[in-house]
Amino acid sequence: MTDQQDVRLENFIVALKRLHLAQVQLANFEERSKTDIRKERHKAAEYSISWLQRLEQDLPKLQQELAMAFSELHPRLKTDLEKVICEDLALPKPRH
Repeated sequence: MTDQQDVRLENFIVALKRLHLAQVQLANFEERSKTDIRKERHKAAEYSISWLQRLEQDLPKLQQELAMAFSELHPRLKTDLEKVICEDLALPKPRH
């Protein structure tokens, strides 16, 4: 009977060690995952900020290009586009 108890005790100790190891690995994995997620979010935020800064710098040029493209449109297309833009932005319709 002692041999069976010893074997069960040894098995229990091995199982306990495996449980502890699994808990440590899970904690390490969760911490790394949080860190990785933070890094990814930080990187995405930096990209978004730099993209917005470039857009802000290019805004006058883009506005000019848009105005030029709009001036080249056929008058009927201009009217239709103005209507769509005003509806989309909930602005009063322009009167010509």
